[in-house]
Amino acid sequence: PAGLSRVRTTTGGKGGEEGGAIDGGDDAEEEISMQRRDTFAATMELAEDLCGLSAKLATVFPQEGRQGALRQGISRVSEGLVTRHKPGCGVMFPMGDRMARVVRIPAEEAVLLNSREKAPYLLCLEVISADGSTGSDDGLDGDG
Repeated sequence: PAGLSRVRTTTGGKGGEEGGAIDGGDDAEEEISMQRRDTFAATMELAEDLCGLSAKLATVFPQEGRQGALRQGISRVSEGLVTRHKPGCGVMFPMGDRMARVVRIPAEEAVLLNSREKAPYLLCLEVISADGSTGSDDGLDGDG
């Protein structure tokens, strides 16, 4: 009919590509969705590993042996941050109003807290900000 024109739309890919341009967008969306699921699973896995480590430490007697076992366990968990996850996904940790990726857990910084029945511990996480920033916005960077 007169007055009608044909408009081609694409999602993803380069504009004007014939065939598969819409499918390419769906593939990209699916890949992003899968990466998010894998990242969430990796983050939950870290939490489960750390809780499991605490449960194992509670069974270590005498209590003096717990600190060494804690550091060995933290080392294994830290190594798993890289070796156990798919490329492109990693463990994310909420840092206030932004997210950060956990890159390492230094075992030498882990400290066992005093408890007879349980084995709570304090640990440090080395992180990279998800937005790529390296500065500190919280005033704790020693500038004042």
